[in-house]
Formats: sequence, C-alpha cells, structure tokens
Amino acid sequence: MAKRLARRLAMLSLLFALLLTSAAADTTTHPLQASELLGLVAGNALPENVVRETATNGLAFRPHEPYRTLLKTAGTGGTNR
Repeated sequence: MAKRLARRLAMLSLLFALLLTSAAADTTTHPLQASELLGLVAGNALPENVVRETATNGLAFRPHEPYRTLLKTAGTGGTNR
C-alpha cells in the first residue's frame, strides 16, 4: 500500500513538473506575422487587444499599402463603412 502511494506521488510530481515546464515555454513572444495580424483583425479581436499584441510583440514584416487595404477590408467584414 505504501509502495502504491509513493508511486502515485512520484507520478503526480512528474506530471506537475511537466505542466510547469510547458507553461513556462509558452511565455516566449515572437513578432507577429502578417497572417497572425490579419487573423486578429478578421477574427474581430478588440482593437485594444490588437494594439497590445502589436506593441508587445512587434511586427515581423513591413506593412505595405495593399496589405493595409486588406486589413481595412478584414476589419469591416468586407463592407465599406
């Protein structure tokens, strides 16, 4: 019985350590790709969230005029408001 309890505690400890490791790995930031920014805008993310993501992570590309037009279209759902 004590052996079984010790084994379960060891397994739980290992699982807990793995969860902590994976949680720490997810905190790295990377500059937003064009597709990621477009996904945020087209997915109706709140504008302040888009600004925060852009300010925190930066952009991995230099937006050109056709891309800006695409962002405007995605942000309005394809309608001209």
